[in-house]
Amino acid sequence: AEPLYRRALAIRRRVYGDQNLWVANAVHDLSEYLSKRGDQQQAIQLAREYVNITERAYGSEHSATAFAISRLAAILFRANQLDEAEDLFGKSIAMERRLRGPDHTNVAGQEVEFSRLLIALKKLDRADAMLEDAVRIREKIGGPRNASTATARGLRGVILLHKREYAAADSTLRDAIRILERTTTAEYPEMRELYGWLADVSDARSRPSEAKRYRAIAAARHRDS
Repeated sequence: AEPLYRRALAIRRRVYGDQNLWVANAVHDLSEYLSKRGDQQQAIQLAREYVNITERAYGSEHSATAFAISRLAAILFRANQLDEAEDLFGKSIAMERRLRGPDHTNVAGQEVEFSRLLIALKKLDRADAMLEDAVRIREKIGGPRNASTATARGLRGVILLHKREYAAADSTLRDAIRILERTTTAEYPEMRELYGWLADVSDARSRPSEAKRYRAIAAARHRDS
């Protein structure tokens, strides 16, 4: 796949020059591919270029710029450059709130991403507040039993796990899994995460056989996806 991404980018650079939005889209696609493959440094370089091109085209206060900044933040998160990622997620979410309003689905999506970073930084109370707002938005848009709402609620189970509130974490994760089992397919990627986290809770509660079973389910979901 990488040669195809690089070829598309090279063609667009040759046809449109370096500052065209068609080039920006190809830069974004390649940066995401490289980041998910593990080539973080090159991915970061390309993600910064994506932000620069987008900001020059649309200005510093535009939803496209906010999106580009959030993608750079996500790649920095994968590269474990957490401080800069935290600053950029905060910037992109604030921009989305100003431009789209506080109840937009893009705001909720970025809040969920940002909460993952805050959990990694052990800023659990801030992550919890971010998830609470994301759940509020998603409930307003899709209802309380919606898959995206359940995903955000399930992530709160990780916060409860870190706080050693194991019974609450277990209940939160199981509720999210029940909703996703009814509303999504077996290949839904968040199902693997939820079962993996449920296994972690079982380990914390000294229930090794239960943890083993949940990890087997998570592994099976990974093979099927």
